[in-house]
Amino acid sequence: MAFNKNLTLVILKTTNGKFLFKPFGYHKLLLAVFGFFLDGGRGFLIGFIIGCFFDGQFVPKPTQPKPVDQRLNFLMLAAFIIQTVGLQNSFSDSTLSARLVAQFGEPYIQNRLNFFRELLRQRILVEAICEHVRVEAKQDYKINLIEFLFSISAHPQIDTAKLKRSINYVAAHIELEEQKVQQLFDQFYNKKKESTYTNYPRQTTSQKTNIYSVFNLTSECTEKQLKKAYHTLAKKYHPDINPHASVSDQKKMQEQLRIVIEKYEMIKEEKGWK
Repeated sequence: MAFNKNLTLVILKTTNGKFLFKPFGYHKLLLAVFGFFLDGGRGFLIGFIIGCFFDGQFVPKPTQPKPVDQRLNFLMLAAFIIQTVGLQNSFSDSTLSARLVAQFGEPYIQNRLNFFRELLRQRILVEAICEHVRVEAKQDYKINLIEFLFSISAHPQIDTAKLKRSINYVAAHIELEEQKVQQLFDQFYNKKKESTYTNYPRQTTSQKTNIYSVFNLTSECTEKQLKKAYHTLAKKYHPDINPHASVSDQKKMQEQLRIVIEKYEMIKEEKGWK
């Protein structure tokens, strides 16, 4: 009768792994015989028991690799883009915070604004970061990354040609086609007076009223009132607050959040608040 000498049996399972036993392992026999010659029957039994342990093996439960926090890629590449267009000192803390909160949510950014400021002073190893994104990220992630780079770096005095070159450099390294980058660029800079980041046209009275009505305020509001209303709406519309919402509802919330941020920036620009 044929038998499998490599047969293993699972003797015990735990949350940390399992204990395997080889019934046809040779350690039991060798140690039992050795024990018999040393101490007769008692030695045989002791050698057999010790051999069973040698013929056993504990196999730890495989651990899942800890997922890399992809948000760090966003922050480091955003710092790289802002550096290359020469705007390291052009954004107030409130502006940077608002744009980062729109992407990541307030809990994540609350203690990371200083970290991002520090990144703006460091040399970013952009090729290594892009290689990681290229290998690990899906298409939607790459598109979201480029959208974020446009939004975080938008500024009235920006050199858009230099910005496009910098973002195309990143896009090429993460293998995102240039045509898609152009489409995303158009969404931010070529809509008819829709982008309030690149141009703040003189507002009519009705338009001024409209930008304040988003926050349920008037043009007489204080900076403290505006900030309070902004943070309330930012939390309301941020997709992280409603993670179980449908894809269409998530997109609507992102659009509402974009409008809130744009109006917030317009009012601060008008009032001269930082």
